[in-house]
Amino acid sequence: MHPYELVATLRERGSAAGVAVKHSSVYSTVERLHRHGLIAVERADRQGNRPERTVYSLTPAGHEELKSWLAELLEDPTEDPPRFDAALALVGLLEPARAAELLTRRSKRLTADAADLEAIVAQLQVDGLPYLAVVELDYRVAMSRAQAAWVRRLALSLEES
Repeated sequence: MHPYELVATLRERGSAAGVAVKHSSVYSTVERLHRHGLIAVERADRQGNRPERTVYSLTPAGHEELKSWLAELLEDPTEDPPRFDAALALVGLLEPARAAELLTRRSKRLTADAADLEAIVAQLQVDGLPYLAVVELDYRVAMSRAQAAWVRRLALSLEES
């Protein structure tokens, strides 16, 4: 892909999950990958009056680096602590009714987000993308639904206290 197409694809697949993709970030990342020999220029395209676009592909070194990085991500469950973890650590500072109200809203938003993502997954599969091409979105659906259920239980327990 050329960087502009990459940005469009990332935005399409990530927008429902709130992923912000900036052209400048993608272009600087592409430049670094190229400088380090992980991607190479495949060809330059020009469509009509549009500017020329350089299409890149993975080099063998880039493919090996990608496989190594992916193996690490799949194997290691370590994550940066999300903001919600911090909020849970301090939830006792709020009145239980207020915390329950906020958590109920969060649960509803998570449920709505999961439904939006499910619709995207379904459409992408109708469009012919194989399951492994949308597996990260399906994972987000499952995590959103699981978190929504857990948050709902917490809100109910706070309401009862």
